[in-house]
Amino acid sequence: MSMFDYFVEYGTRKQRQGSPQVEQASSIRLQAARAIGGCLRHHREVYGLVQIPRYLLEAVNNSCLVLITDLSNEESQGYFRETCLYLVAMKRRLSSVKEMIEKIECLVGVGTFSIAVGLTQLDVCEPSSPG
Repeated sequence: MSMFDYFVEYGTRKQRQGSPQVEQASSIRLQAARAIGGCLRHHREVYGLVQIPRYLLEAVNNSCLVLITDLSNEESQGYFRETCLYLVAMKRRLSSVKEMIEKIECLVGVGTFSIAVGLTQLDVCEPSSPG
C-alpha cells in the first residue's frame, strides 16, 4: 500500500489519469486493505483487543485510509469498522494513534468514525465466545 502512494506521487500526471496500471494498483491496494481487515476481524474474535502487537499500527492505519475510499461498499464498511476498533484500542497505549484517528475523523466525519466504533463497544476488550 505504501508503494502505491510512491507510484502515484512520482508518476507523471498523464500516466496517472485513467492509466490501467494505476487502476490495477488501486484495485490491488483495496484488496490488500480488505485482506488486512479480515485478518484483524479474526484476530479480534479470537484474542480480543486487549493485547495488540505494536507492529500492526502502520498496517491498520494504512488499511483504514484505503478503505475510506470504498465506504460505499458494504464489505469495505465492515473492514473499515475493524480498523477503527483497532485504532481506538491502540490509542490507549500509543499516543501517536490520537493523531491518526483525528485525521480519519476529518476525512469521514466524527459521526461516521463514532458509529463505526460505537456499534461494537462491548466487543472492544472481550473476544467473542465460540458458538
